[in-house]
Amino acid sequence: GVLTGEGLFADRAGSFECVRGVADGLVSSPRFSIIVPPEKELKGTGTRQFPEPLDWNTVERICRQNQADALLALEVFDSNNLYSDRKEQRTRKENDKEIKYDVTVTHVRSNIESGWRIYDPAGKRIIDESIFTDYREWEAEGRTHKEALVNLPPQNEIVKQAGYFAGTQYARRISPSWIRTGREMYKKGNDDFKYAKRLAQTNRWEDAADVWHKYTEDPDPKLAGRACYNMALAAEIAGNLKEAVEWAEEAYVRYNNKKAREYSYILKNRLFRQQKLEEQMGE
Repeated sequence: GVLTGEGLFADRAGSFECVRGVADGLVSSPRFSIIVPPEKELKGTGTRQFPEPLDWNTVERICRQNQADALLALEVFDSNNLYSDRKEQRTRKENDKEIKYDVTVTHVRSNIESGWRIYDPAGKRIIDESIFTDYREWEAEGRTHKEALVNLPPQNEIVKQAGYFAGTQYARRISPSWIRTGREMYKKGNDDFKYAKRLAQTNRWEDAADVWHKYTEDPDPKLAGRACYNMALAAEIAGNLKEAVEWAEEAYVRYNNKKAREYSYILKNRLFRQQKLEEQMGE
């Protein structure tokens, strides 16, 4: 069977946890400093639709009181707990005999719909307005449905935990985060390339780039292509993505370095994402 339900006041408690989740998710962000005013509670529509935007006087007052550059508001919050049962068979030993018995496994999925607006008081514009659906799941078993329910968290707690999770997910969506990725570097070619490799391995990328740059016009196209490729890598490490793209394209177009073609696509994608983020954040 399937049942749906949320406990009384669960959405209110869940919305508080959702805000706490986004605050916790952004606390380590290099881009944001987070302040959560404890007294600010907005009245929503009670539906999955956005209410009218906040008036700019309210936005400016909240930002001024908290010395904030922008206001992030949770303006839609709706939970839906979906319960379902299934029968499974278990075995236990009694007097050296295996006894089979049935159990009820109760599964609950808590769907959270959260709608967020980011207000920019200086430009009087809404930077972002988005609704997302996230979910968390639990399972427990017992001899009956009621017994399985006892082994699950209470409905209010389920909504609170799912709400917190939804908040952390939104934080991940709006905050840039570092990921570890691999890059190849040409280490062979001549003694200078070996020297530049050691410089790069000790994080002296500028010095390594000075070595590689000498070979970007070398008569040997293979060596020159490798030098241009490594120059792209040094530029990316330094955060100069446009320059990195130029060097990667030089390596491929001029010197037919095959690896540089794929690398240029990776760099262009990074550059596009960075430009899009800066546009969204008004930089």
